[in-house]
Amino acid sequence: MKCYFCKKEIKKEDAYMWIHTTKSGKEYKRYCCNLEEKEQHERDVELYKKCQYETDAILGRPITNNARNKELQELHEQYSWEQIFRCIKFKADDIKQMIEYNDIKGDYQQIRYMMQVIKNVIYDFSRDDERN
Repeated sequence: MKCYFCKKEIKKEDAYMWIHTTKSGKEYKRYCCNLEEKEQHERDVELYKKCQYETDAILGRPITNNARNKELQELHEQYSWEQIFRCIKFKADDIKQMIEYNDIKGDYQQIRYMMQVIKNVIYDFSRDDERN
């Protein structure tokens, strides 16, 4: 059997099992390597949602354009969700002011500008994490 998260082969007797209930009410047994891996995945999902909410707040409305989610996933290939979220929170006011100052119109243009600012400063956040 394979781990639900990392897809590694695991023995059923060594795996951590939990019951997953779908939206329709069906229950399934799911297995992963250990409880810590499941908890880390849940923390990552929560931080990803927080990143989405924070970017919605920056633009002052829910973002329906999928470009934001693609760019967040690209950032996650190099950085943790915690680093991404802290960077977004830190730069939120600056991004709002610059979008307004530069009179950037359109969802896609605003999203691209916001994500570019985040990409430009997140390296410094990751360096600070390494030093600490």
